Parts: sequence; C-alpha cells; structure tokens
Amino acid sequence: MEKPVAVIEITDSCVRLLIGNVVNGKPVIIYSSEKPIAGVVSRGEILNFAALTQLLNSLTDFKYDELRLHVTISEATVIFPPIGFQVYQVDKTTNVVSPTSIIESIDIQNAISLVQKEIVPGGSEIVDIIPDAFILEQGRTFVNPPVGEKSNFITIKAKVHAMPGRVISSYREVVENAHIRAKRCLIAPYATCDYIRSVPDMPRNYLLMDINDGYTALNLVNVHSPIVSGHFLLGQNDLVLRVSQQFGIDEDEAKRIINLYGISEREMSFEPVITQSVLDDGTRREFTQNDLNRVIRGFMDDYLKQFDVTYGELLSGYSEELKKLPVIFVGELTKVNGIKEILEEKFSEANSVTMLDSNVVGAHGSKWATAVGALLVSSRYKGSLTDQRAKVSQVGRVEQGKK
Repeated sequence: MEKPVAVIEITDSCVRLLIGNVVNGKPVIIYSSEKPIAGVVSRGEILNFAALTQLLNSLTDFKYDELRLHVTISEATVIFPPIGFQVYQVDKTTNVVSPTSIIESIDIQNAISLVQKEIVPGGSEIVDIIPDAFILEQGRTFVNPPVGEKSNFITIKAKVHAMPGRVISSYREVVENAHIRAKRCLIAPYATCDYIRSVPDMPRNYLLMDINDGYTALNLVNVHSPIVSGHFLLGQNDLVLRVSQQFGIDEDEAKRIINLYGISEREMSFEPVITQSVLDDGTRREFTQNDLNRVIRGFMDDYLKQFDVTYGELLSGYSEELKKLPVIFVGELTKVNGIKEILEEKFSEANSVTMLDSNVVGAHGSKWATAVGALLVSSRYKGSLTDQRAKVSQVGRVEQGKK
C-alpha cells in the first residue's frame, strides 16, 4: 500500500484533517478529525494567523491511540476556498527536443512550463494546471503524457486554475507557519467534482452549488471539471446570525434550533415554545416554530435573490438550455428541515436536483465530500505544481480515457 495522503481543509467554522489512500479506485480513510474555529476565518479570508497556526499544529501532531502511534503531519494537500476562482483554457505547442523525435519527459516538462508562464489577468496567480489532452502530429490525441511516442512537436490543451494572489499566499503562509509543506494545492470545487465523479450514476455536466459557512460557490461543470465559477457572500452562518439577532439568543442556541427544528408546517393544536430570551429589562420573550419558520423563509428569500444575480452573471453568454442542467448541492444547510424543498422548487426546471452526501467510511456527510475528492486527486497524481520540481508525474489531468 502506498504512503497515505493528508488533506487539510480550512473553512469559516472548522479545520478538517483527513488521512487516507486509494485502493482500487476507492478512498480508504485511515483518520479524520475536525476542530471548530470562531472569528479566525471569515468568508474564506484568514483573520487570525496566529490562532489558525496554533490550531493546525494541534491537529497535525497527535496521538492515534487506536494504532498506538504518535502522528506528525509534515506535508499535505491543502484545499483553497473558491474566492475569485477563475478557469482559463490554454493551448501551447513546443518542438520535441530529441533528434529522433521520440517524446521524453523533458518535452512534457517544456509544454507545462509554457502554460506556467501564461499571464493570468487581474492579479491572479496559477494554482494548478489540468491537462485535457496532448496532441501530436497527425492529430493523435492522448490524455496521459505520451512519453515514448514519435512526433516533431507536442501541443498541450489545458485548464488553468487561478485565484487572487493574496488568497493563495495567505493559505500557504499559515500552513507553512505550522511547519507543513503544501505538497499540492487544490481549489475546492475541483476536488468536489472529483468526488462526484467517483459516485455511481452521477452526471458529467451539471451546476455545482456549494453552500459554505460564509459564502456560496456556483460552478458550471463540464465533463467532471469546473469551467466557470462565481460566488456570493451568503452562507449557513448568515442564517445562524439572523436567527440569533432576531430572537436575541446566542449563536450556539440559534444553530441548535435551526438544526433541530428547521422549517415545519405541521399543524398543531398549540404552539410549543422552542427557545426564549431575556431582554435587558428582564422581560422574557418566547419563540415558537412559526417564528422560526418566518425567519428561515425570510432568509431564504434574500438568499435566492442574491443567487439569481450571481447565477445570471455566471450564465451570461451561455444558452438558456443550461438552466436544465442537473444541479448538485453540497453543504450542511441542505440538511436543515425544509431547505431541500425550497431549493428543489427553485430548480424545478433542472433535469435533476441532488443533495450530495458522502457515504465513505470514516468521512460521512457532505461536509467531507471536498476532502475525500482531494484525496482522490492527490492519490492519482503523485505530486503537483506546488512542488516546483519538473516531473511528468506532477501533472494533473481531467479524464481517464481519450478525448
């Protein structure tokens, strides 16, 4: 069995660590853990580097009593939030070095190097390069690097994943401060798509909607790979905050009643109190299911209005037929009672609506889908552009078969 891969995912509300490998194409989880954070990351932006570094140190240096091991993580795949995520299609051609025209590793490295030199607009930087195909003379097309084939030139068609430089540097900095080498960096939607690809009977083309803690990311996915991305700054934590403010209760209590009750339309002969608060003058306020229904529905109305704006921008220039694409949701908010029905009604034109879950042993629930996807990617591709070492094995790719 190959060396296990460690994956680190940092969200607004927690940090997750997943350790595992892939056997016969299936993820095998050795260890998984998450630690809550508050006020450390907000809408994907790191606010408190010292606190996050300390938490990473505690999460990646631990005793695993079950195997009587003391585990220290020195390198990991790091997942970036899709804030400002952009995808570019790039084609580059280079001549083959060998006088015999036999393609060698150096030729693949040269092709990748040309893509790396591509200038990304808007101050963004390249996070990863995902080759779609390698094209040789006579139009011969390969998905894997065609080492050993004969051709005078090689063309690479690749997707470039880019993000704002400040986001990239902040996540790399905090991981390095915790003495962890970022062996590979992945943007969250790409990892999630790889997990979805591993699930039987899932579509190849769809809209991926990830309702995170502090933002929602929308991605148009073509052949299991994001091609257009957008986001807006509303997520599950905003619902918690709204209930907390309108009921005058703390956020932990707000989260508890949201997860416990959600929206319920059951008719009852009386309305039981589900929570209460005390005003400054000592007056006690009591709240019922109907009160919670009102707040959640009001939030979802505002949420879907913001979605319409971002979705319209995302589909600008594309056919209206895309509105019929299957929709796949990720995020714990979809598990709140009544939310699933609201989202299904919103996407009634879609061919299908799926609330993604993870049934992987050791990583249950949709919150682990992105980390499991990152494990699949990292196990399939040995190394990454992050290593800054020119090896063919560092190249990611999208599909397993020929184009």
